[in-house]
Amino acid sequence: MAQRGRPPKFENLADMLTVAEAAQFLKCSRKSVYEQVGQGQLEAIRIGRAIRIPRAVLAEYTGVDVPEPDQREDEAEKIALAREALLRVSELTDALGRLLA
Repeated sequence: MAQRGRPPKFENLADMLTVAEAAQFLKCSRKSVYEQVGQGQLEAIRIGRAIRIPRAVLAEYTGVDVPEPDQREDEAEKIALAREALLRVSELTDALGRLLA
């Protein structure tokens, strides 16, 4: 099972995104993606009960190239490191403020 907040690693479906991944990319809810798929606004492929959205469809829909899975993981990792650094800076600033007070 994939970790929460991180997209699953692709193997066979490298050119497909889950509804959750598409929602994360579009910065909207999963419900919105399901609605867009149901209304035919967003093309999707059904595999049994699962819905997959081709990367090319999202690129055409948004006019923005969807990063490859490895790039998304790298970007997520960079964001996590930046958040940790900001938290550390905040802690250091608080400590410095206590020392100077």
